[in-house]
Order: sequence, then C-alpha cells, then structure tokens
Amino acid sequence: MNDWVIFHHEDDPKTTVEYDWAWIDSLIARLLELQAVEKKSSHADALAGCIEELEHAISSALSHGVSVRAIGVRANLSQSDVARIRDTGRLNDR
Repeated sequence: MNDWVIFHHEDDPKTTVEYDWAWIDSLIARLLELQAVEKKSSHADALAGCIEELEHAISSALSHGVSVRAIGVRANLSQSDVARIRDTGRLNDR
C-alpha cells in the first residue's frame, strides 16, 4: 500500500485528509514479527512497547482527522478497538 493516502475526513465528507501510514504500517509489521517469536520475557517487553507505540500512532492519526473506520481497515483492528484507543488511549487494560 502507498504510505500516503487521501480520504474523506470523518466529520466532513467533503473534506479530504492526506495521511502518511508508514508509522502505523511499520508498527503492525513489527507486532506480527514479535508475535511470531517464542514468548520470552524480552519479547513480551518488546511486544508491550510496540503496542504502546501503536496506541500513540493511532491517537496521532485520529487527531489528524483519520477516521476510525480507515484506521481499523488499515491496521486490521475492529472499529471498537480503534474507538477504545480514541476514548481511553489504550487498546486494552494493562
């Protein structure tokens, strides 16, 4: 996928938003790699850190006008997961 995507703003369908997905895409790729390795404590710490960074990246995308739906599709997350990050700053309870 292209790093830059133009789409309609969630609040105003007549307004388009341009967003660089490279940060979120790289975090998703890193999460997949970390999930594929054995569950060692160092990998668990790296996984938790990556999830925290992804939460921050998603919050940043939302603040730039990217829709919950667009993030969900791009990051392969449910809209309720993205909405939870929007509302609480966290994907899940820690």
